[in-house]
Amino acid sequence: MGLDYEKRITSQNGEDGIIEVMVTHIKHPNKKFLEIGWGDGGANMTINLLKQGWSGVAVDQSVPAPGTTDYEGLFHFQEYVYPHTCKKYLKYIPKDCDFFSLDIDSFDYDIAKELLESGFRPKTVCVEINKLFGMSVVGSFPYKDKTIFKKKLYRKTSYFGCSLEKYKRLWKQFGYTYFGYDSSATNAFFYHNDACNSIELPILQDEQFPVKEDQVLDIINNHPFWRENKQLIYGSNA
Repeated sequence: MGLDYEKRITSQNGEDGIIEVMVTHIKHPNKKFLEIGWGDGGANMTINLLKQGWSGVAVDQSVPAPGTTDYEGLFHFQEYVYPHTCKKYLKYIPKDCDFFSLDIDSFDYDIAKELLESGFRPKTVCVEINKLFGMSVVGSFPYKDKTIFKKKLYRKTSYFGCSLEKYKRLWKQFGYTYFGYDSSATNAFFYHNDACNSIELPILQDEQFPVKEDQVLDIINNHPFWRENKQLIYGSNA
């Protein structure tokens, strides 16, 4: 399973190729980006864009690798991001920046929703999904102050992020078209209807999604805190 235009340059999977295709469909590009979940700068969604003359904002709590923050026009923030702090980054880029990436392995949906409700309208979007929700489940792990719990609340293997279907509903509400997911089913891609020309390319179909309906795990059953907060995860707040 794969897409001919997937390509890995500085991304972890084949996202670089998908992003390159999407941004060529932007009507009036400004070559600005916001990436929340930038990592240490070694492998992410925007280093490849920076090398092509882009500029923007990179946010992550990780210590950046030597030289990765030396690009002209890059604003780097080494810090955690929360729903009540994420709007600060919009001061450094246009609200219609060309590209937005979000991957913080926790309450991603709450960050995306807060930014969109603040008027943020990136032209193209790459957001990490939790494929364990499957294709049709509407669910996400909500913001909780994890510092008051002894055990780690958000875990990459299961307790993190947002389902594909919930993201589809959110972005559609704000004028976006769903473009598809990458062959690793790690990320979903969207583009704004007014800012981009229609992208007519092969995408992976629902029936190719790696987690089928009968394989969807009830991923909260083994964690008492999330089991007690089942309504927050699977509630009707999509």
